Amino acid sequence: MARQLRKNARDERILALVTDPQVMGLLVTFGGLAAASRIPFHPDPDTNARVQGLAAAAAVLMGLGLWGWLRATSGASVWLTGGGGVVLGAAAYWLVALMLGAPEARQLPGMVLRRTMDGGR
Repeated sequence: MARQLRKNARDERILALVTDPQVMGLLVTFGGLAAASRIPFHPDPDTNARVQGLAAAAAVLMGLGLWGWLRATSGASVWLTGGGGVVLGAAAYWLVALMLGAPEARQLPGMVLRRTMDGGR
């Protein structure tokens, strides 16, 4: 019985650690850095080195943005924290795509403006 209680307490501590938002932010940042430094994005070595550097910077940017947002909204409503996190994540994703030179990222502001000027049609 005591052995099972100790195992359950250990499992609960591990779960609390892994699901902590700040720990998750660190995992996202360092996981992104690890992936950015290992994944070949382009067959040309020079272009690949440049893109890997941008991808590493993007991972740091996203992790710092998440960390800052969670600190700024630490006592706020879950809806505000979650909703703002989604908006912040989308903005960070767009900025990274813009930094990587994706044509869709450059086209997005024009598409949104056209849609709003047409009244959503």
